[in-house]
Amino acid sequence: MVPEDLRHLYSRGWKRFKVYAGINRFTGVERERAANDLVAELSLSLRNGWLNPFDSVREAIASPIELKRTDMLCKDVLPLFMKSRSDRKLDANSISSYRNTVGWLLTGIGNISAGDVKFIDVSTTINKVAALPERSWGATTINKEWDFVQTIFNWLVLEDYMVKNPVKGKIIKLPTKKGKHKWYDKDTAILVKNTILKSKSPWLLNVCQFTYEILIRSKNELRNIKVGDIDMDLGCVNFRKEWTKNSSDQTRDYSDAFHLLITKMNLANINKDWYIFGKNGKPGPGQGGHNYFSLAWAKIRDELGLSDQYTIYGWKHTAIVHDMMKGTDGYTISYRARHSDTKTTDDYKRDYDITLNRVYSAEDLCF
Repeated sequence: MVPEDLRHLYSRGWKRFKVYAGINRFTGVERERAANDLVAELSLSLRNGWLNPFDSVREAIASPIELKRTDMLCKDVLPLFMKSRSDRKLDANSISSYRNTVGWLLTGIGNISAGDVKFIDVSTTINKVAALPERSWGATTINKEWDFVQTIFNWLVLEDYMVKNPVKGKIIKLPTKKGKHKWYDKDTAILVKNTILKSKSPWLLNVCQFTYEILIRSKNELRNIKVGDIDMDLGCVNFRKEWTKNSSDQTRDYSDAFHLLITKMNLANINKDWYIFGKNGKPGPGQGGHNYFSLAWAKIRDELGLSDQYTIYGWKHTAIVHDMMKGTDGYTISYRARHSDTKTTDDYKRDYDITLNRVYSAEDLCF
């Protein structure tokens, strides 16, 4: 539609039709890509001072600006990368992971031309995002994010949006501790549970069993899970993308032992919008503090003289080791633990010793 003060310049008055750049020569996906390139070209022209796209004088005497792909802003280019992932029909988890990485990249380099991005721009951005309280990325997560960035920029180079990958050869992976979380052998598990029951925080036992039974992560996920996330009719737990590590909705069935636990906690008669582990470690409308679980756990660990390798998360570790000792296949364990691949599950084999089957009976391989 032509602005009112310019309508006298056009024979159709208020309407103006023009086929730009021979776009009708293309069909389907090729036409969509051509349209995206054209939008990027016009956007750059506007940013360079072309204020009136209906200026007939400019069209008559000015030569069109030849847009180089390296001149396109990252906020215009990165969505094209995401489209390429969808076109490749990647699985939902992979697309979600890339989308998260693209999201935080946009906050730092969105207004920089793709060809002008420097390593310092990216490293500054990732450091800021990693330090946010709601993220608190550990070394493993940061290393994975750098892998995603490397892949994204490799694609931009292949598609001529960048001349050179700005992070290639400059990423220094952070050291990770594979042995941080130790599993609980039979005697230690009994000692810990008895000590918790006698402490001022007996609710901590429920936290540990939740971690064991449904392999839930012991900090952000446990703090955010609500009564309504547990479907007692269908016998499953809904892990919502708002608070899960991989940012995707997932549902997992739960065991009879877990059903007995939530029945004992009377969750069926509690407001579904309440946090299961709210303030004081009990169901309530308010969320528990960020370090509330860990502070209560530290007192138990110190009283027993255990090393800091014994953590609440270690109960998830213990459940996976128990499954391995029962002979459960790796794919099933990986699915139950919501791991992105079986390689992550294989890390838990560091504690698996086949000779332990001679010590433990089937009844011992439970919480």
